[in-house]
Amino acid sequence: MNSRIKYLIVSASSCLAVLLLIGSVLGQGASPADDPYKHIGVFSDVVSRIKTEYVEEPDMKSVTMGALNGLLEAIDPFASYLNADSTKTTSRTRT
Repeated sequence: MNSRIKYLIVSASSCLAVLLLIGSVLGQGASPADDPYKHIGVFSDVVSRIKTEYVEEPDMKSVTMGALNGLLEAIDPFASYLNADSTKTTSRTRT
């Protein structure tokens, strides 16, 4: 192999390695903001506050369904969660 080709291959791979290292260092700073476990923690905090601080006993099934629909609407405004009861109702109206 020609010495110029060797130099070109070594320099290109060195540049690629440096860019990959820089990207991995910069990419680590963005991940904690998009941590899905943070949202699950907020959900469980809200549910525990609802259970402990409401005067009347809330219907936890409807609370959970509302929270799931809210989470899905935050991701996609046209998405919704269907549980087994909703699926049966939806399939009956279509037939």
